[in-house]
Amino acid sequence: MGHGRRLSRVPLAGSPGAGLTGVSRACHSLARLDSRSPPREEIVMGGLGPYFELTKPRVVVLLQITALCAVLVHDMLDSGSLSMASAETMLIVFVGGYLSAGGANAVNMWYDRDIDPKMSRTADRPVPTGAVSPNAALGFGVALSMLGIAWFVLLANQVAAFWSAFSILFYVFVYSIWLKRTTPQNIVIGGIAGSTPPVIGWAAAEGDLSLATNSLDSLIDSVLDLGSLMPWFMFLLIFLWTPPHFWALALYRSGEYEEAG
Repeated sequence: MGHGRRLSRVPLAGSPGAGLTGVSRACHSLARLDSRSPPREEIVMGGLGPYFELTKPRVVVLLQITALCAVLVHDMLDSGSLSMASAETMLIVFVGGYLSAGGANAVNMWYDRDIDPKMSRTADRPVPTGAVSPNAALGFGVALSMLGIAWFVLLANQVAAFWSAFSILFYVFVYSIWLKRTTPQNIVIGGIAGSTPPVIGWAAAEGDLSLATNSLDSLIDSVLDLGSLMPWFMFLLIFLWTPPHFWALALYRSGEYEEAG
């Protein structure tokens, strides 16, 4: 004991101090674990967030704004004012349009899973990062698309549902699968799909429209004759705006596009 060392004050086993020290350490450890655990809200959003990203929310919301503008213009020209019916139609159009376009975007991300990792702009999408499996992305996209079409059938009319289905099929099969990797003109033709929201919005605002199925001519007439040329004028404006917008993006990232093939 003459070396000047002081014994560490460790409570002897079985003493009250030892029990209190153990409890204190356990509580401290639990507190640290709890502080490291993400809140429940983060856990939920972490699970749903990647699926939300599959829909390309910013792009889809912009598309739906053009559809809502069509509803507003229709009702102002038709009655000179807006009403609760206008607000109801706008809600129907926005939700149905988001489901339809969001589903098509999810299927597009599933199809592009081989080239998205090669580009910085798309490498952090849910499928390349592994946040969502390819099969889950495809199933989610198909389900969302079908729900969007059914939404328009039940709450709007057959013509609005037709143009919803047309835009989905055109975007997925004509643009994504056929044209996107084969020709620089893909966006010119593919822009048709992104130009349909005003047509869908106008058709929904028209009320009780139905598809004529007694002949091909009558079917074509029933989906094209919306009572006004205004929705087609809005369609044309978006169609003409789309190519220069995306060509500018393609030129800016031309190196990445060449690498992706």
